[in-house]
Amino acid sequence: MFTGKAPTDDMFREGLSLHLFAEMALPDKLPEIVDTVLLEVQPYENAAMYDKILACLASVVRVGISCSKQTPSERMSMENAAIELHRIRDVVMEPSV
Repeated sequence: MFTGKAPTDDMFREGLSLHLFAEMALPDKLPEIVDTVLLEVQPYENAAMYDKILACLASVVRVGISCSKQTPSERMSMENAAIELHRIRDVVMEPSV
């Protein structure tokens, strides 16, 4: 959803999966894997807004990675995922100072 790629995309073969693709990108290569539409920042917005968007996306992708671990025992529970996503939303919605 955030990468614009489906797990069945042709690029995911020879051991590369959507999960691994996202995991390998964090934190420094996130802009390279995120769907470009999500990073479109209006010209009147500043670098701080871009950084806030990247931080939000990184947090959400981390939750996705945690929820898609290979074995169920390694995965974040849905309850904890919901709590974390609400926390991310609350941070993003805080007014900028």
